[in-house]
Amino acid sequence: MPLPLGKRLVAMLAGALIGIAGLLKAIDPGDGILALVGVGVSRSLAGFTILAISGIEIGLGVRLLVGRQVVNALYASAVLIAGFTVYLVAIWITNPSAECGCFGALDQWWATGSPGAGVLRNLLLIGALLWCARSTTHATIPLGSSAKLSCHLTILIAPVLVASSARGQWAMPDERPWSMEVSRAALDRLIIIADLDPEQQSLVDAIYRDFESGFREWVQSQRTNEQAIKNRFENERHGSLEYHVGNLEWQRFISECAEQQEARNGAAIEALMAVMRDDQQDGWRRWRQWNTRRNLVPAGILSEERIDVLDLLEVLKITPQQSRDPDQFVILVNEYERLLNEALLARRAWMVGEMRHQWKRIAEHSRTDGSSVWVQGLHGGAGEWDRRIKEQYEHHQRIRVLNRNYLLMITEMLSADDAQALRERYDGRRTLWLQHQADHALRYLDLLLNEVSINDDQRAALETLRQNHVHTVKQLHLAITNASDDRVEAMLSVRDPAAKMNRMDASQRRMDDLMVQRRREINATCELAFRSLTQSQQEQYPLPAPLK
Repeated sequence: MPLPLGKRLVAMLAGALIGIAGLLKAIDPGDGILALVGVGVSRSLAGFTILAISGIEIGLGVRLLVGRQVVNALYASAVLIAGFTVYLVAIWITNPSAECGCFGALDQWWATGSPGAGVLRNLLLIGALLWCARSTTHATIPLGSSAKLSCHLTILIAPVLVASSARGQWAMPDERPWSMEVSRAALDRLIIIADLDPEQQSLVDAIYRDFESGFREWVQSQRTNEQAIKNRFENERHGSLEYHVGNLEWQRFISECAEQQEARNGAAIEALMAVMRDDQQDGWRRWRQWNTRRNLVPAGILSEERIDVLDLLEVLKITPQQSRDPDQFVILVNEYERLLNEALLARRAWMVGEMRHQWKRIAEHSRTDGSSVWVQGLHGGAGEWDRRIKEQYEHHQRIRVLNRNYLLMITEMLSADDAQALRERYDGRRTLWLQHQADHALRYLDLLLNEVSINDDQRAALETLRQNHVHTVKQLHLAITNASDDRVEAMLSVRDPAAKMNRMDASQRRMDDLMVQRRREINATCELAFRSLTQSQQEQYPLPAPLK
């Protein structure tokens, strides 16, 4: 009994879709093979599987289009696509961002290239196929030889795909919110915080020597492996099968390195814990928190976000006994420490999540060249960009406001001198990024004060000049930092593009003007110091070249 016209048209459309999918995989099997290689199938088995599936799909597509044994072909197609659907569900669970390779190289433009959307597409297609095959005169339909072959191959292939996808080798590594760094500076801090005795210190030194030597050997071996991977794939054509396989091997290499490094750090930390007594565990906890902040604080992009007030208190040796209420001071500091740790870990977790998300998007668009990879893969469109910028600013602002508020509360509990010293240290830490800028005037003044035979009047004048110069430069540094913060804050917080550009341009102009003032201050100070010298001293210590 021939199919009704409506069902015949649906069957022809389904046949065209299935046949085109098989033809695309036969012409360019790379993406299909890559999808199987990505879940652990060997290259040879993946290639045979894709070619076999392509042949079956083309055969079924032709039968549906020409109308030969249509009902049998409809049922066979439904069985084949059901096997694909089971595979898609499996990789959807293990790696949701992976592409299925169903339409070969067109997956990047095909709207339903992700496993989740592919499952929905397949379910709709199966429903359409079964609806077309349904007939009152074919309650049970004997399958033809070609349809039987399709079903048998599907039954053989589907378990291989499901089993391989369950391995999930190529998922992104599950990173911890932070990595525990074992370094010489960290262990020196541990010795102080945990109050280790000399015997324990010698054991800690031995543990670190073993860790460091093993780490150096491990790094050297990993560099060798890294170069071997690069040598294999760096000359492959961008977008080719070998290029994608190289990317997968690189991901596996990075994942294995992270796991090995975590294991090495974990073994060293367990050895350190075995050295300490039970009464030193509190020091161990404080060391871990300090080490966490030490690794995460520098990640800020706003100057007040890159500050740890606890570290400033320790540098200045300010103790609770120096405050007006020692008990309340301890409560306040502990509360700040807890909130800062939470904010830093939250920001770190967000950054790791965004990095994974961006790399997944880049992987999805890795066939595009040049700037398209950046625009399509990393930015993800205007809405995605705005969402990322907003969340980034919220995390940065949370730490910034936390530092600012608790600095104010802590200084209110200290004496005037201690509070002033803490605020100055806070501002100095904010301008730390400017301290690498050459200050010829300061160097010149120090040279004259330490190495030149000068009289008391000259020394007093130079010391006053140095003091005034340091104060002026600090104020300029702080103003430059504020302008830089304002520029970054405009980039992160202002939504209107025109207002954002205007504010960023104004901040940049202010920074440029302040940098010019800084250069003029340095040049003027050098000239004043040079004029205070006698002629013979000027010949021996000439004026430094002015900054331009």
